[in-house]
Amino acid sequence: MPANSTILTTLSCPDRLPLIVTRLELEVTYAAAGHRPSERAEELKDTFNSLAGLINAGFLGRSQGREGSTTITVSRLTADTTVIALESVGVHVNFLPAAIRVIYHLHQLPPNALEDLARTLGSEDEARAILNDLVYQRDICKLVVTAEGPNGVDLVDASPLEPIADGVPSLGHGSLMGLVEARSVCVSVLANNAELSEDLEDDWLSTAMVGAFVPLDTVIENEPGEEELDFRDGEFVIENISVEGPYLAELLFALASGQLDDVRVRITP
Repeated sequence: MPANSTILTTLSCPDRLPLIVTRLELEVTYAAAGHRPSERAEELKDTFNSLAGLINAGFLGRSQGREGSTTITVSRLTADTTVIALESVGVHVNFLPAAIRVIYHLHQLPPNALEDLARTLGSEDEARAILNDLVYQRDICKLVVTAEGPNGVDLVDASPLEPIADGVPSLGHGSLMGLVEARSVCVSVLANNAELSEDLEDDWLSTAMVGAFVPLDTVIENEPGEEELDFRDGEFVIENISVEGPYLAELLFALASGQLDDVRVRITP
């Protein structure tokens, strides 16, 4: 079954969500026959810590002048339930698709991973022991989303599985939507007032590596998390990247401290 369809069989989410969220919870209930929450807890904590780091650097952040930071906690509610809770002064609702993809990928082996490793080792049992034999459809029986926004915020028809265009930073000449696959993305002007900190780069690569910023059920050209980010010859350059446009725009927005009006983007497929 395709990943999107698999997730939808477990997902409970409001039809309309705040464009800017101040609190969002994803409650994951594990099936009795599946792996217990403790087996995934550390991976979830590590990835959501990286995503929180990105948000606090400006990625998806929408503080609207309010002071405060974003926290994302991963905690056990019951023996069979884990809750991922975001608390923030303001985060764009496109956080939700990225978060759901993280949950899915951390509970699902990549296609053919078990077969490939079993072939290498000559033993399916050894391969299962190493890979933990993760199967989302077997291990998770319910994923419930609840969200709150600041007073007066617009409610939008936001897809829980795909980012929306509404409220995404514009890159000078317009918005980036859809999947961007490129040997290089070169951004001019941005270098004048941008800074690529080691923490920001690490948080981006760690979160991208899990598949948070690429659509499910899509064959992509470049391995997420292996792209190279650098300032070079007066431009910000990303090499060998596959990423959805809204998340690329958010990364540039964070690097430029929100000043994207004069940015020019050159993409080399």
